[in-house]
Amino acid sequence: MNIVLRLINLGFFYFHLILDIIQGWQSHSSRTKNNPYLSGNFAPVKQVITAPSLSVTQGRVPDDLRGEFVRNGPNPVHIPRGGYHWFDGDGMLHGVRLSKNNVSYVNRYVNTARYSLGDTIVPRIGELWGIIGIVKIYAARLRERIIYGVHPDHITTSVPWSNANTNVFYHGGKMLALVEDQPPTLIKILEDGNLETKGLYDYQGKFAHRAFTAHPKICPITGEAMGFGYSINPGIHYDVISKEGVVTSSIKIKLPKAVMMHDMAITEHYTIFFDLSLVFDPKVMVLQSRIPFVFDRTHPSRIGVIPRHARSDAEIKWFHIAPCFLFHTANAWETKSHKEIVIYGCRSDNFELDQLGGGGQAPFEFVGKDYKSGSFVRPDYQPVLYEWVLNLETGAVSERPVTQECYLEFPRIHPDLNGLPSRYSYIAITSEVNPLPVLEGVAKVELATGRISTVRWPEGHYGSEAVFVPRKGAQDEDDGYLLSFVYRPDTEITDKMNMMALMVEVVAVMLLMVSPSLCHDYLTTPTPRKGFSGANADGN
Repeated sequence: MNIVLRLINLGFFYFHLILDIIQGWQSHSSRTKNNPYLSGNFAPVKQVITAPSLSVTQGRVPDDLRGEFVRNGPNPVHIPRGGYHWFDGDGMLHGVRLSKNNVSYVNRYVNTARYSLGDTIVPRIGELWGIIGIVKIYAARLRERIIYGVHPDHITTSVPWSNANTNVFYHGGKMLALVEDQPPTLIKILEDGNLETKGLYDYQGKFAHRAFTAHPKICPITGEAMGFGYSINPGIHYDVISKEGVVTSSIKIKLPKAVMMHDMAITEHYTIFFDLSLVFDPKVMVLQSRIPFVFDRTHPSRIGVIPRHARSDAEIKWFHIAPCFLFHTANAWETKSHKEIVIYGCRSDNFELDQLGGGGQAPFEFVGKDYKSGSFVRPDYQPVLYEWVLNLETGAVSERPVTQECYLEFPRIHPDLNGLPSRYSYIAITSEVNPLPVLEGVAKVELATGRISTVRWPEGHYGSEAVFVPRKGAQDEDDGYLLSFVYRPDTEITDKMNMMALMVEVVAVMLLMVSPSLCHDYLTTPTPRKGFSGANADGN
């Protein structure tokens, strides 16, 4: 970067800093001082730790549980002035390596350009409110054009935008840290379990757009990965990536409005998208001092089904459903006749992105209660496990709650059954009294019947999603382990618990000096774990 560009970059730095100060003054600093996503279970981890040997304080690590358990989540380096949203923090990876005679732990920031620059010249979600929020968006885009010559629909490894803080994904021999509005970041797992950031990864320059979902799906039959990207411009890009990690197709799918689309689903032959009612509306930034993704019941919710290897969006078929929003899908599959598709996901009747911090009001203020009271939970905001059945021939849709015994979010299944009939899903239990998205346990749900069994963490303890790992040589779908981080607020120490899925008992506990702050986990294993007899789901 020459001297002229350096001076221009410095000018943008101070311009953004001034805007930060003004926003902080306008909100009387309440956006950060009283923000629940900067304290307790969500507080930033301040230490970067290498622990080569952990003590197992309860039970023992099973002999067939080997690999590195990696969690990604937001962990802000700098506390922002203009507002903080839960999704804003810098990505931090936590890795627990399970080897034959030892358990080790490391935590490392995802070393993005944004992290290195201190996040000062990049607008965060929590700052996208008021006229200043709009100015920050256009200033950031202008800076990209001037400094990097970047068109808004393209990416470069130099643009300091990604915070890579949502998920980790292993495919084609590569580990990627993901956030849904940016390209992946390549992570290398070293032999000692350390986690090293290698930079942005654009699939050999094949991406014609910047965004890539935090929740791509891998087909257990072909090894292909399906993903998509969206932005504040209406429409998405749909990508198919070979098992070797090569992008084999990428098409644009038109949408009537820009929407938040966090997850997707696949079946053996189709890919499924969710055009739901959480839409991008910049007017509310100025008129209501809110983040510009708001729930709009006038925008019809619908599910799109497209053949996996479609050549254009003319092949997609849309199914209208009741207005809703969902963050995460559990699974989907085709029935035996291939005439219907069954989908499971965690659905909310309503949702506002302000619920997770940011904007010109304190969290939860706009819905009428202070979060500290611990007494306000809007049932329509809470996620319920739902089933949708789509008839591919007639276009008919049926939808129903699978269980309403408790609120459920962050579903996981047996990894070899993604897109295929599965009997069970393992889903975190959200609180019924705390409006913060804290997870109080894990439920094992039989999808067809709604039959449910639960494990609740001790009172005041909060966990992360539970990752299912099949037992070596397992013959049944539910024979394996669930791995989860569990936060203990009384000691600010986190337990990492391995639970047997069938017997529902804790088999090992290790103490870590970290806070889970939710988001997503993944276990890399040295060998594949296929071989069980089947899902025991009828698949019709």
